[in-house]
Amino acid sequence: MRFQQAIEQFSKLDSKTERYYFFHMKITSKGQITIPQHFRKSYRLHPQTEVEFTAGTEGVIIRPARSPNQKFKDWLARARGSATKGFTTNEVMEITRGED
Repeated sequence: MRFQQAIEQFSKLDSKTERYYFFHMKITSKGQITIPQHFRKSYRLHPQTEVEFTAGTEGVIIRPARSPNQKFKDWLARARGSATKGFTTNEVMEITRGED
């Protein structure tokens, strides 16, 4: 099956279909790859779109880049509730200021 035919068949699949198609791309000498059109359309990856790379358990995850504001909100959501040492605000201030 030719590559373009595979893309067309993939794009016609119903979202409830549990079939996976794997596309093999070669990395150029400049470190570039071509993202199949179906994925570019589905994930709104237009020319000049910034993407971010994340290490996943089975490989690299490529997704549209989040804004700095969104990255901060994501970090804050993960950090919320993680300070569970049981210090009061006054105790934290004493530690921070070095007051005895």
